[in-house]
Amino acid sequence: MNEMLKSYIIPIEAYSYYILYTLSKVSENAYNVSIYQHIICLFFLILMIFLILIIYYDTIYKNADNISRCRDIDITSKANENLDYPYLYNIYVIHKNDVKNLLNNYIFYIQYNFVNKKTSITFNNNSNIVSQVIFPYKDNDIDNEINTQAFYYYSLEEEYGYPIEHRKSYPIDNNDEMEKIYYINKNVITSEDYTFIISRYDNKIILNDPSAYELLNFVKKYGYNPDYTNLSPIYNINYAIDNKKNKLSI
Repeated sequence: MNEMLKSYIIPIEAYSYYILYTLSKVSENAYNVSIYQHIICLFFLILMIFLILIIYYDTIYKNADNISRCRDIDITSKANENLDYPYLYNIYVIHKNDVKNLLNNYIFYIQYNFVNKKTSITFNNNSNIVSQVIFPYKDNDIDNEINTQAFYYYSLEEEYGYPIEHRKSYPIDNNDEMEKIYYINKNVITSEDYTFIISRYDNKIILNDPSAYELLNFVKKYGYNPDYTNLSPIYNINYAIDNKKNKLSI
């Protein structure tokens, strides 16, 4: 019995001595390493932990964002499925004091028809309302006002941005007219005195379409800065349409 115990205990004891010897060597070498090298190792350890945390939280955020995006697209599909003209939005620009009478006092509105890929802009016939937010085109645009002051719109047809033009005709004589080009002053319509309102094709307020309000924010941001590159509101509505088409084809 004692012999049997010795056959197990002796190898374990020997292995224990080996581990202690190895640890003592590691400790001895560690003491020989300079403080500077210790600091470098600690720095890289902290850096690795930091990078791992960034990747971890970025993955969680992307997954949550994708889930939210899919949910919004699904809500948009359901909000448009029973409409006579689905995915057709009117975005009005109006002075805040005139909101109660929107259809008479709007300055202009952009209509986006996502099904037919068409974009149109309509101005109010009341020139007094429009004149408050426009500036004239100059043949010699030394100050580059078109690029620095004009409000832009995103064209669904061209998939590109253009400054909004307002053309007005003035009589020269009995038989002729002169046309002048004006642009919307972005600094005026994006000020606190003006607001942007989105509606359906029939001018009813949209209550349950998150993509519509993302589109509204996009129009305002892109109009002020045509270099704005977040086109996800446009893509999300297009995805909602494609998703509906795919379901119908199945």
